[in-house]
Amino acid sequence: MKSGKISVIVAVLFYLISLSAYAAPQPIKTPSEGIVETGQQIAQVRFMLEVYSVIGTGIKYHKPRERLTRAIETFEQTLANLQQVENPAIQKAAAKAQEAWKPVKKALMSAFEKRDPAAMKKDALTVHADIRAVIVELEKIKDLFLQQAKFAHAPQINAAIEIAASARRLSSHYMMKMWGVPDPTIDEHWNNGMKKYQAALKELESSPVSKDPVIAPLLKTCDNEYKYFQTISDLGDDFVPVLVERHAKKIYETADKMVLHLLEMDKKK
Repeated sequence: MKSGKISVIVAVLFYLISLSAYAAPQPIKTPSEGIVETGQQIAQVRFMLEVYSVIGTGIKYHKPRERLTRAIETFEQTLANLQQVENPAIQKAAAKAQEAWKPVKKALMSAFEKRDPAAMKKDALTVHADIRAVIVELEKIKDLFLQQAKFAHAPQINAAIEIAASARRLSSHYMMKMWGVPDPTIDEHWNNGMKKYQAALKELESSPVSKDPVIAPLLKTCDNEYKYFQTISDLGDDFVPVLVERHAKKIYETADKMVLHLLEMDKKK
């Protein structure tokens, strides 16, 4: 494939991702749409913890309260869309995710109130503890969509979704540590995030899709960004939150492009 054609494809994918990032989620009509929306929210529910922590530290870069508002609205619209999917198992998991979301949302909303730092940190602990139950149900839904579609590239799609989620996992725990949230599991979760990221990279790098002209440069970017987070972990208390946020966002968007392209590859089979 000529480089010009590759550039056009990448540009189209970037446009689609831009729409998904800022437009309200649309009703889910196909398994592919369900995979994209669910995969994004598996990452974005962690992003909410990241932004909440940024607000707690007093950083005002890039309007964190507005970003948290948009993230909450998009997440809730996705949950509503999932509950309308004509699949009882998906509806059941979405209803469980909705129930698990309630205490998370309540804690997140404290970011819009005048609270002392200690109280906000307590709510950060609640979010950190309770988002797992939400993520478990979203993972079930994502797997159900993949089973329904029977995609040939299901393992690679899963790996790309995991890279996006790992990026948000790393950035959220970085911000929690910077803020000084009294959670002894932060380092454990960071290390786990790095392991999951690396495993997902290996899954994609060992697959034939790694030679695809669209996937190859995206995968290279994710590999380079993994090395960046390796470096960050060695900086100790010399925190660089704006850089970490930018790099996590880059990984999330790059991985999302891979998911979209892998889905397109399966449609053509």
